[in-house]
Amino acid sequence: NPDANIVSYAVTRDNIEPSEWIDIDSSDIGTLYRFNYEVEETGVYYVWFKDSNGKIITDSVRILQGSKYIKILKIRSRKSFL
Repeated sequence: NPDANIVSYAVTRDNIEPSEWIDIDSSDIGTLYRFNYEVEETGVYYVWFKDSNGKIITDSVRILQGSKYIKILKIRSRKSFL
């Protein structure tokens, strides 16, 4: 839906919908949103996004030894991924 904005994200270790979300500042909506999420250990993490209509998408990221961050770049918060 091109009218929906991405308004929050979450990172989890389990593929279970998160109960807590990190809000994207409303001043960032419509711009490219970038973040680094520091991880504590190697393994699979799930990155979740929620749009202003409440729709959610997720994808998994495998963190290898020596990595410390999940880097999400060029997420355009104006457009929904759904």
